[in-house]
Amino acid sequence: MLTAIGIGIGIAAMVAVLGISESSRAGLLAQLDKLGTNLLTASPGRTVFGDNATLPLTAPANQP
Repeated sequence: MLTAIGIGIGIAAMVAVLGISESSRAGLLAQLDKLGTNLLTASPGRTVFGDNATLPLTAPANQP
């Protein structure tokens, strides 16, 4: 009986954690959609070792 209760609690905890992360993801995507796509830009920075990083060749060019 205790094993069944433990399994039930474990499954409920996993469902809760997955639901919270999916809800947070949906909220973030909705906020980014509301702000628009022209506010987010990516640019190369530095690697872990301090070298100049590069963006992949498939990255879109900077457009005004």
